[in-house]
Amino acid sequence: MKRFLCLIIMVLFCFNLPSIAKADGTSVEVLSKKPTKGIKSPYLDYGRGYSLSNNNISIQANNIILTGNNYIQRLSGKEISGYAKTLTDIKVDTIGYIMKFQVWNGHSWVNYAESFKKGYNNNSVSGFHDKRVTPGRYYRLKVIHYYEHNGVFKSITTYSEYIYLN
Repeated sequence: MKRFLCLIIMVLFCFNLPSIAKADGTSVEVLSKKPTKGIKSPYLDYGRGYSLSNNNISIQANNIILTGNNYIQRLSGKEISGYAKTLTDIKVDTIGYIMKFQVWNGHSWVNYAESFKKGYNNNSVSGFHDKRVTPGRYYRLKVIHYYEHNGVFKSITTYSEYIYLN
């Protein structure tokens, strides 16, 4: 009888591995070395930018078109570079981006480092930002592209495909 009971408990445990119940009734996700969120780059050293909103990386507000793009690139086993570009179709009061370097922690993407660039009375801003990293982890970019014009603020967010640094 003990063996049968142990067998049933083991089977139940095995089928519930993706989430484990805590005492308060909430569940905890099992950590994953490979990211379970985001898009894996088909390239070893480079990850292209994309947007989560219908794969469209531009919006139009107050007749101003805002477009953003980014990519991540391996410079070495211990350094990556991020590139971002924010464009509008007319000169605006303020235009810029906030680039968040993210690392996979086994459960979600967490911000590792941050860079930004801002311009005034212009229609574009772009730049490269390099960061030292820890090998053996997955990295990606999250970039918030924005403009402010005549008191109106608009933004869009793009992400890069993730890459693994070995």
